[in-house]
Amino acid sequence: MGRRLLYITNGITGAGGLERVLSVRTRLLAEKYGDEIHVLTLNEEGAEPFYGFFPGIHLHDVRMRGGPAARFLAWARGIRKAVREAAPDVIAVCDDGFKGFWIPLLVKDFRCPVVYERHVSRLIQAEGRKFPALMSMEFAAMRLLGGMFSRFVVLTPGNRKEWPMDNVEVIPNPLPFYPDVPSSGQEKRVIAVGKISPQKNYGALLRAWKDVHGKFPGWKLDLFGAEKDGGTLRKEIRAAGLEESFLLHPPTREIMREYLASSICAMSSRYEGFGMMLAEAMACGVPCVAFDCPCGPGDIIRHGEDGLLAEAGNIPELAAALERLMGNDALRASMAAKARENVKRYAAETVAARWDALFSRVLEEEKGGRA
Repeated sequence: MGRRLLYITNGITGAGGLERVLSVRTRLLAEKYGDEIHVLTLNEEGAEPFYGFFPGIHLHDVRMRGGPAARFLAWARGIRKAVREAAPDVIAVCDDGFKGFWIPLLVKDFRCPVVYERHVSRLIQAEGRKFPALMSMEFAAMRLLGGMFSRFVVLTPGNRKEWPMDNVEVIPNPLPFYPDVPSSGQEKRVIAVGKISPQKNYGALLRAWKDVHGKFPGWKLDLFGAEKDGGTLRKEIRAAGLEESFLLHPPTREIMREYLASSICAMSSRYEGFGMMLAEAMACGVPCVAFDCPCGPGDIIRHGEDGLLAEAGNIPELAAALERLMGNDALRASMAAKARENVKRYAAETVAARWDALFSRVLEEEKGGRA
């Protein structure tokens, strides 16, 4: 008999990396380790998950309405209600917002280990902030509250540097697939995957593409992701006259098929938590070029061996990396083969085993603390 695990997250109906990771990991924990999986979401009752979750999971939902105070109160009550109903052995918090840091205090009387999962760089807290002093205070509060979790799990060694606490562990994201047959590498196609937002910085990728496309007129770049920018990127594409080669598509559940029809993957993010797109592309035998931003690309890509890194924000370097791979079939093939081999360290079974071991450790520690 496995454990009862309660995952607390904002939602599972989106097409993001966190939703993908939860679908993969919870399925393996249920199928291989016999765990009973509960997932708590916000305002998603009756909605269908974007990715295929294990059919036996138990869903809980909190309805949040009204102003900030009313929403927070409903959230806090909903968490306590779900904990009472699920009676979990371990709670896993997958909420990168500030509110998620308060959960150990909300459930303290249930005497249940609470593990935190950080899926993005803390730099996300700086987006749109005008007062650095307030941001510094929030970071300090997050570190203080973060120390209350049984474990604080980050995705890469780079993420670990952002959180100087004794309870931090590194467990990467799992690969959602590893196809038997990789990309041919012969398609004149670059792929990018992820929502169109300030974090992903696709304006920089567009400018890099403008620099290289004239030298490789037969190539195109296909970007798959929800448009969260009010149409700004589309306007920039039209202004650059690149509507025929820099193409936008909505998210797709068949993203592996799109990787396999591509020869290069490109990432222009300002920051990441891991960079699932890179690992997924490499599993499909597609070498990547990326800004060496915090946190993820420099941990996933071995520069010059299985992909290419450009200085963060340096558009000419990113363009040069694209040009190098687009113009050299042999180099592309060599990096593709090494990428597919190197990315095996993120195999889903391997990552699930690390989570199984972590949950076992925190449960033993909890028992020892009660003795």
